[in-house]
Amino acid sequence: MSARINASASEMLEPPAPATCGRTITVVAGPFAPDSSTLTLAARTLTLGDSAILWLATRDSLGNTLGQGGRAVVFSRRRGRPAPASGIIRGFVDHQDGRYSAWYVADSAGAADTVTASVDGTSAHLRPAPAVTVICSAGAPSPATSRSR
Repeated sequence: MSARINASASEMLEPPAPATCGRTITVVAGPFAPDSSTLTLAARTLTLGDSAILWLATRDSLGNTLGQGGRAVVFSRRRGRPAPASGIIRGFVDHQDGRYSAWYVADSAGAADTVTASVDGTSAHLRPAPAVTVICSAGAPSPATSRSR
């Protein structure tokens, strides 16, 4: 038994149009859920003077991005022990889509700083909280500042 298909090559390569039922479903995010939100730090180790971007994605309890900005977000750091690193958080941006960012700038070397965030006065329960360690780098050798013994 044989069958013949009457279709051009271009018709065979194009996928069929998706079926539609004429209805649109819109997902509306619920209220802010600290346990579902995420805070990420672009680097875990920085050389003195370097910086890394912090990103906070605010989400509801089902993990949906809140989708709009305007919240009171505060990024902060807890100093490490025994000899704490020092960093500055600056350059806050509300991206107006439920995401917020800032820069962590490494100011002095030491034990890891832990970075935290709060939204509308509620601490985001980020586990584990991102930490950054600042290290000193010797840099490239320089004949002008090097001596032989």
